[in-house]
Amino acid sequence: MERELTAYRMLKRYACTWAELSCIIGNLFIELSPPCERCGEDALTITGTTVTGNKGTLFVTAAGFDFEGCAEDAVTIDRIRKGRCINAEAGTRKKGTFGI
Repeated sequence: MERELTAYRMLKRYACTWAELSCIIGNLFIELSPPCERCGEDALTITGTTVTGNKGTLFVTAAGFDFEGCAEDAVTIDRIRKGRCINAEAGTRKKGTFGI
């Protein structure tokens, strides 16, 4: 399936665990929107407004996810992935989950 991008949007592919993906979704999006533009596609699609105020779309894949959005949001995703989980430090996360 080919996705059409406008000039300011990009598509980036990420490999990650389900636990890491859950953390990324929760920290990337501040508001979710119905994915009406993707209606009929056979994929789990999450669309909404990101913490940078831009629109973004996340497509869950078998290996992780594809993200369609601006370059600023791709940088935000990289920062989330490199960050440390405050719940892991507080001891409230299950041991042995992904290493952030």
